Amino acid sequence: MNDKDKLALLDDLVLAEILSSPDDVILAGMDAGRIDALRQEVATARIRAGKSRMAEAKVHIAIDRARPAVVSLDVARGATALRAARAQDRILDQKLTMAARNGGADYEADRPGIEEDLAELEAWDDEDRSER
Repeated sequence: MNDKDKLALLDDLVLAEILSSPDDVILAGMDAGRIDALRQEVATARIRAGKSRMAEAKVHIAIDRARPAVVSLDVARGATALRAARAQDRILDQKLTMAARNGGADYEADRPGIEEDLAELEAWDDEDRSER
């Protein structure tokens, strides 16, 4: 949480405390003119806080809309990842081969689809890492 967020939270807590205080506690020791001025200050502060949050939300929406909707896939990278996974895990290698046989085709027929799936998963991982 950055300083701006902490300040906004403190602002919300102070406002909540003031607004939840009983009227007699607030009115004790204050003149009527000052009470109206204070109410106006509180209303103005709430409006400013709301506008600030709205502006921040609009910035985040603009950033989100600016991101490309299509993720480019690096099939060669997916193929490399598949070869590495198969080389490191014989059980995975056997399962991929068995899945291909049970599907009625050999592994090589399924390979492009598997490589594309791996490339897509890696693209999602890259996107998640870039958002952090």
